[in-house]
Amino acid sequence: MEKVVHNVFRVITTILMALAVLLVAIIWAKGDTVMANDPNLQDKILNPFSWMTYIAIGIALVLVFVFPIYQIIDNPRNAMRAVLAIGLLVAIGLISWLMASDSLEGEVLQLAYNNGDITPTSARVVSAALIGTYILGGLALLTVLFSAVASIFKK
Repeated sequence: MEKVVHNVFRVITTILMALAVLLVAIIWAKGDTVMANDPNLQDKILNPFSWMTYIAIGIALVLVFVFPIYQIIDNPRNAMRAVLAIGLLVAIGLISWLMASDSLEGEVLQLAYNNGDITPTSARVVSAALIGTYILGGLALLTVLFSAVASIFKK
């Protein structure tokens, strides 16, 4: 199964790369000035680039949903670990949100608030993201330290 999937994606990747190379070659052949002055030519060349991007994103989205489901069916024991990891991330997100502040203290934040660039809600979202990053960074550091200490005692 894995070999078939690998070969299918190799073919899809090769086709998308060949199309991209062809479109870039057309741009080089026509020249920059012709491209800048001819909107119809821009549409003929740039629209396929956009569609290729949409197709690649669509394939990625399908894979994001299909492969985890396949892995859960194929190996349910590992699925439990994935559920625990997702639960841990949700818990960290909730803790971060509860610890976050929507305070707009400080001259820069007040200026941004007065200009309409930031709201208390967006300030809280940024604060929660920063706190979550700090928590995850701290957990990563503790994991590395634990691994180093455990490897010393295993010898």
